[in-house]
Amino acid sequence: METKETKITLGLIVGWILGVLVGIAGVGLLFTEPVPGILFLLLALVLLPPVNRMLKEKFNLSLSGGVKVVLVIVLFGIAGATMDTESTSTSNPVVENTPQEVVAESEADTESSENVDEPETVVQESADVVVETNPEPVVETLVVTQNQPTLGEKQAIRAAQNYIDFRAFSKSGLIEQLEFEGYSRTEAEYGVENITVDWNEQAALSAKAYLEYSNFSRSGLIEQLKFEGFTTAQAQYGATAVGY
Repeated sequence: METKETKITLGLIVGWILGVLVGIAGVGLLFTEPVPGILFLLLALVLLPPVNRMLKEKFNLSLSGGVKVVLVIVLFGIAGATMDTESTSTSNPVVENTPQEVVAESEADTESSENVDEPETVVQESADVVVETNPEPVVETLVVTQNQPTLGEKQAIRAAQNYIDFRAFSKSGLIEQLEFEGYSRTEAEYGVENITVDWNEQAALSAKAYLEYSNFSRSGLIEQLKFEGFTTAQAQYGATAVGY
């Protein structure tokens, strides 16, 4: 009986390492955050080579590298968003003034301003003369407060950072990815604008990833990067960074 020899490749080694690490993290999270823990375990199953081999042998289902990357991104994003949501829900709530308190404060300020604006009346009994003195005008200072980010915008910042830490994105591509995850256009743009990213570096990383999977001429690589949402200058920088 012939035995199948397993060829050890870099992808196989990376799959084992990531699968084991993510699986251990998933088991640990099951006791504190069950939903992210289950998602991490599913992510480990996608990464482990034996699971891919079993799917191919029993169900004739082969997961390509691109499909794995998409599944990993989706599961990682859902797990990260779930963890952020659970951690946010356990934090201390922000106590805001109730409408009644705001109205009471407004009325108190109005009464105090009216009292200040009224002129003082000084009665001199000896001369029976009433002298009115006007006080100095009161200058009210308007305090302009910046709008605080919404919960959705805060979550969009975390999700954008998680994605950019995992793989290379263009600015427009990252905004579209956040919209695909369910964030509104405003939330997605806010999340991308509030993380620190070198888009030239992202173009270089993306160009390197493309050359690892396929062959490109310089012009073809630049066009591919522009298709991904990078500007012409960023695409040219990425092509130059990989040796073109």
